[in-house]
Amino acid sequence: MRTFAVRIVKFARTLPGDGPAQAIARQLARAGTGVSANYHSACRGRSRAEFIARLAIALDESDETSMWLAVIEESALSEGDELKWLIGESGELRAIHFASVSTARLNLQGPQLVILTTTAVISSFAWVSPRKSCTAPKTAFTISRAPRCRVSLTTLNSRSTPNSDPV
Repeated sequence: MRTFAVRIVKFARTLPGDGPAQAIARQLARAGTGVSANYHSACRGRSRAEFIARLAIALDESDETSMWLAVIEESALSEGDELKWLIGESGELRAIHFASVSTARLNLQGPQLVILTTTAVISSFAWVSPRKSCTAPKTAFTISRAPRCRVSLTTLNSRSTPNSDPV
């Protein structure tokens, strides 16, 4: 990411010297270097929540960088291979940061019981655990055959009946 930041700074220096172009160059330089700085800061986060927050800022900076590069391209302030590379790289960084933030938020929530339904009838269920070791209590569900389909979640502990079928 540091290479991306350096290339953004060098590219910003090549933009025309008129007022609007220099304003865009400053914004691009701030956002482009902010991607690397905030990612570096996220990696040094003191907690998972701080990591996610700082990584989300890096995502915002990636998105802003992509926007400024698109403005440069559409307004014909610059063109060439370097601009195309920066546009492609900023899109890839944005996708990486989005996936990282999404995964980190999912990991923060812990395991979840996902119930797949089709027309209000439970067809299947599965445990979704983004972590390798799951310490949450096991949960099963039962369906009552009443006029309305009701699902009741039952937490199973170590003293559950031998006939119970843990999920």
